[in-house]
Amino acid sequence: MERREIKQSVAGLLAIVLDDSLTEADFLQQFGLVTTDLLAVSTPRSASAQAAVRAAVRELEPQLTTLTAALCEAFRHLANEHDLGTEASSREVLQALALDWSSQSGE
Repeated sequence: MERREIKQSVAGLLAIVLDDSLTEADFLQQFGLVTTDLLAVSTPRSASAQAAVRAAVRELEPQLTTLTAALCEAFRHLANEHDLGTEASSREVLQALALDWSSQSGE
């Protein structure tokens, strides 16, 4: 999963959380769709348990770093918009952020 896709998924999940009509089951389904792609790891079948764990950590570290950075950036962006007193809703701010992230290339 590319950095851009991870960041867009973060904005999407945060927007989903804001949906009052969403059930917990619906949220977990959406969350599962994102994490299935995000946490996909491939290790050689012949690898020892220790080697498999090292390979998984190596593969997951960039995605988890991007996920954490995107969450921080989204919350910072929401807080900034709130501090500026903009009329946009949190959902609108997140949608704009997701569009901004989707236009980023090379990530």
